[in-house]
Amino acid sequence: MFCPNLSDFSFVELLRELNLNIDRVSLSVLAMLYQLIMKRNWRNPQEIHPLYVKNKVAQSSIERKFDPPLTLRDLSERDVPLLKQIEEKAYDFGWSEGNFVDALNENYIAKALINNSVMVGYYFWQKVLDECHLLNFTIASERQREGLGNWMLSQLLVSLRTKGITAIYLEVRPSNDTAISLYSKFGFSIIGRRKNYYPGKESREDALVMKRTILT
Repeated sequence: MFCPNLSDFSFVELLRELNLNIDRVSLSVLAMLYQLIMKRNWRNPQEIHPLYVKNKVAQSSIERKFDPPLTLRDLSERDVPLLKQIEEKAYDFGWSEGNFVDALNENYIAKALINNSVMVGYYFWQKVLDECHLLNFTIASERQREGLGNWMLSQLLVSLRTKGITAIYLEVRPSNDTAISLYSKFGFSIIGRRKNYYPGKESREDALVMKRTILT
């Protein structure tokens, strides 16, 4: 929230505009109003930027970190052995080679994140009407916490907007705090839970369902 001219704020003028009799307003009410106004985190409206501007600035700062720059390219079946290798290092229970082959044969949208001619991440998503179901979003374990996930997710959201996609859905393990933090930062909200969705070492784990609306 913001107040354009907080320094010029006057309770007396406010009461007059509301046609209240100042003599009949108790000091307790004035004190309550004062505390309410002063405890607000007022912001200058010129300092407020929409989310897409913030994401673009963050994206530019990430891009400057990498030389040569990050790129995305289409995945194909020749990439499956490397995909399986990255997947096994990133997850205890990830996709199998067959899962990757099936996803590619189903013509899901699949992209590889490339840095210095090396695949460092990838994503797969399925289009259902005008919505996206993000099936797999992975950064190589040895390249995590470098901002690569931020960049790849921002690129994905831009591409979805250009395709007229109105919403994106995904599932994530409740124990995957890093992924949940990333998605939340980009405007995803938890909208549900799928019981016993993921395999585990001792028992199955639920999945949190997250959604983000995409404004076209």
